[in-house]
Amino acid sequence: MNQKFFDIKKEKQDRIINAALKVIALRGFSHASTDEIVREAGISKGLLFHYFENKKGLLDYLYGYSTRYALMELKGLLRDTSSDFFEFHEQILAAECSLLKTYPYIMLFLEHMWVDKCDDILQLDKTKLDSFHTFYTELFQRVHFPQKIMRADVSHSSRMIYSTKYCVQHYMLLKDNFSVDLYAKEVRTCLSLFKTLTED
Repeated sequence: MNQKFFDIKKEKQDRIINAALKVIALRGFSHASTDEIVREAGISKGLLFHYFENKKGLLDYLYGYSTRYALMELKGLLRDTSSDFFEFHEQILAAECSLLKTYPYIMLFLEHMWVDKCDDILQLDKTKLDSFHTFYTELFQRVHFPQKIMRADVSHSSRMIYSTKYCVQHYMLLKDNFSVDLYAKEVRTCLSLFKTLTED
């Protein structure tokens, strides 16, 4: 990529990053159109390719930047987490919402990097994504699970919460009316319901 990208104002950098994250997260990399990206970013295609040689160069930058930024922010926000299962998930939600305020599509983009099987994505350095899994796994080792969850299925319980967050986020982003506050409120309502169902 062209290092001159870092010379432009941060607001413009973020506008380009957010436009690309949005289109790739919602369309998939193979179907992501650079025409749509530049339209979202409010720049010309020539300028996009001035900063990034081609669509693959843009993907490489987005992937490296997103994994590095998200992990750094989450580690800073989640230094001290509760051992209580639901307080822990509330802290995770709050930290992730902090990321979404700057980059609304970043978590959806990273999820897409996990599941997309196109050649360009398969060639990415997946150790960067593995670091997320390791980070979250280490956090979960401190959590005390409610008895009802222990008697049922610990992994499925956490997966249910993750799936709820993903579906709520994806639905709101698809409708193009995403609000971090409304997203957090919806997920907290689901967490509260789940907590009630698991109380002895």
